[in-house]
Amino acid sequence: MKKLCVMLMCACLMTACSSGTTDTTPAAEIFTAAATETEAASEAETTAAATEAETEVAATEVDKTVVSEQAKAIIEAVMNAPNPDLSFYPYMTTIGLDTSQDELESQMAETQEAKDQVYENWDNLLGQYFAAGMLDRFISEGMSGQYLMKADMEDIEISVKDIQLVERGDYVETVLVNLQVGDQEESVTWEFTHDETGLITKVRPAQ
Repeated sequence: MKKLCVMLMCACLMTACSSGTTDTTPAAEIFTAAATETEAASEAETTAAATEAETEVAATEVDKTVVSEQAKAIIEAVMNAPNPDLSFYPYMTTIGLDTSQDELESQMAETQEAKDQVYENWDNLLGQYFAAGMLDRFISEGMSGQYLMKADMEDIEISVKDIQLVERGDYVETVLVNLQVGDQEESVTWEFTHDETGLITKVRPAQ
């Protein structure tokens, strides 16, 4: 916009100088008019940029009085068990000493295929709530599977009774979860860290 205004100003001066008629408009007035247009355009661009920035900030503002959608989804997924679609426990196999090489390779291929499907299930269910690469980290660190594995190993049912917000700031929220673990009731507190867009970057037990 500034470049266009300067070009127009130069064009006006050239026209005034080359015209056969007498133009009594002082050159100073032409410069002043062009400068005014440039300033107005600059202010308009600044206002538009500020409005866009305010819109982006508003889009990432959080309600600090409720548990986030991301935390709820993660809790429901990992603390309601058993769930064969998300459990890696059945594929933690022991290879016998008398297993042939062909049998070993076949078994490992089948196990890896099953694990890949479980990873895909996790991604389909929770991938949208995690920042890039953080779902894989959550799975590898083991917190994702502790209740799923417990349910499989002890042949019990685990279910979420209720979820309560303890504290929530701009990037971190602490959540209390009451569970039914077999015939026992338990409570755990987890901490969820978000990035500036609200996606999860870390999940850990609250200190």
